[in-house]
Amino acid sequence: MDTENQREIQVFELGFDHRHFSEFLYTNESDISKIQALYDGLTFAEVGLNTIRVDPADEGFRDGEPNDRPFGNLSYLASGFAVFDRTAVETLNEILREGGELLPLESIVGEYYLFNCTRFVDSLDRDRGEFKYFLDRKRIRQVVRWWFVPEKLKGVSVFRAVDSRGSLLVTDLFMRRIEDAKLSGFLCPRLWGSSDKVPTLRKLP
Repeated sequence: MDTENQREIQVFELGFDHRHFSEFLYTNESDISKIQALYDGLTFAEVGLNTIRVDPADEGFRDGEPNDRPFGNLSYLASGFAVFDRTAVETLNEILREGGELLPLESIVGEYYLFNCTRFVDSLDRDRGEFKYFLDRKRIRQVVRWWFVPEKLKGVSVFRAVDSRGSLLVTDLFMRRIEDAKLSGFLCPRLWGSSDKVPTLRKLP
């Protein structure tokens, strides 16, 4: 039996629990434009990055004082890019490297790595999903209801959708790994499952 064909594929948005865990800020503002260029599918080498220096967002950490928000296994850099600590990288190693690349951060907090997802999958089902478009009616401005083509996501754990690059997406393969390892800092809303039914519009009387 092909278990990959039998399982339900689920997609989640990789989110960070900022209410309970702390994140990072750029030390050098000149790095911001380089990081933003990664949304276009560029690599760290292509934008000229070999390391980034970051500061804790909470003042208590910068002053060496206790803080209410600790750092978890997942953190975020101010631009919305995922940052994993050493434990998370060891747990997700092959998943992260299959879907992208890691860059070590210079930080007083500990050993953290910035993740750049370089795996873009043309996976959105435009007929079943609900989207708001730019004026050209081709480029997606906003996703109202996520819907994916299941066949495009077989064996995929972490990715960005070609037509909606702002969201870092993960599947149930990724979620199972972090749940089994009880990693902290993750807050990942479920977006879609291959067994979901397309909502039908109720006709007005």
